Amino acid sequence: MIVDWKVDLVKEKSLWQVYRASTKLTKSKFNQYTYLVLFVINGFISANWAINVQCDQAYKAVLLASDIGFNLSVQILGFLIGGFAIFATVTDHKLMIKLATVPMGGEGISVFKNVFFNFLSVFYIFLITLSVSVVVKIVGGVELFKININFSSDGLNIIKTLVNCFSFFIVSGLVAFSIIRLKSFIWNIYQAFITFLAVSELMDKEKERKLRRCRPLRKKYGFPRR
Repeated sequence: MIVDWKVDLVKEKSLWQVYRASTKLTKSKFNQYTYLVLFVINGFISANWAINVQCDQAYKAVLLASDIGFNLSVQILGFLIGGFAIFATVTDHKLMIKLATVPMGGEGISVFKNVFFNFLSVFYIFLITLSVSVVVKIVGGVELFKININFSSDGLNIIKTLVNCFSFFIVSGLVAFSIIRLKSFIWNIYQAFITFLAVSELMDKEKERKLRRCRPLRKKYGFPRR
């Protein structure tokens, strides 16, 4: 039982601190293996373009990945913000307080933080993906990474190719990471509602036990019913 739950709730002072705390939560083995496979595939594609100096191909791939990341992030962030706004208005505050006082087994944090840290970490990831995608789209718009066909310097072409490949590796990695976390986010929603139902049932049973203990006193001393 977390005694001073109010102090515990405000321990994290920023979204970055919340995300760092969320990284310590238990992660799915499937996600970890998927990250590794995508990392290898992404690295292989980027390395292949870099070795063959395929600057134009890498440039187009960077813009495509940034477009996907931008569109996906905008839609998901809009859904998250709207969902949190609705959720905050219909949530039972007594249930939330109960969740804030119950520790999550093996996590070292409350059930409340375990539920919402998973949500906020997804929000943070999509926010980073959106920011990187916007930067790449702006840079790509001024064709900073695009090869100049009138320039004959092989060294500069290699540098541009490396920049494009590195940019593709980062942006496509963020997009893939965001999609995988979106899958986890859907599961976390389901898990959160199961947790809410279970804790609500425990609260109802606890309330019923208190009423049962009060009934003999009412009969003995004639306490009025409310």
